[in-house]
Amino acid sequence: MLGKEWVVDGFSCDAESLRSVEKVGELIARALSELSLVAVAPPQTHKFPGEGGVTSLVLLTESHLAVHTFPEHRALTLNIYCCKERPTWNFAQVLSEIFGAFEVRVTALARGTLLQAIDETIPVPRASERQLDDLGERSKPRAKGARPKGSPPSQRQLDDLSGKRASAPPRGKK
Repeated sequence: MLGKEWVVDGFSCDAESLRSVEKVGELIARALSELSLVAVAPPQTHKFPGEGGVTSLVLLTESHLAVHTFPEHRALTLNIYCCKERPTWNFAQVLSEIFGAFEVRVTALARGTLLQAIDETIPVPRASERQLDDLGERSKPRAKGARPKGSPPSQRQLDDLSGKRASAPPRGKK
């Protein structure tokens, strides 16, 4: 193995925090410190105009770290590649603390192999009633099966769209 690459997606984040260069900087500083990463130069960061997000890239002695935020989708992506072994970081906790992420998906890739994915999906603790109230999510009526804006579809919804799941007959009829 030539290294490990974490591909991380955070969903249902606070849109305002995703527009913040300071919040992205906080994420980068914590990653550098907590994973003992060494930056070759300061982060290169771009803030998109208006309601746009932030993109930041850090060149590391170990490889790179990249963050891209999408406030319009309440999502962010993070990529960290290290050619030296590092412990698994609690991405879910950190993204929840900084950006209010309600769901975090982590895929770890063993680089320099036949691209074996290492399953390291880390669940985010369920949101408290107060957190949902703060986001206004509980008070918004939604149709049955609907999901909050910016959240990913469920596997069932994906199967329905792709036709993989056959429709069940109506209840009580054969």
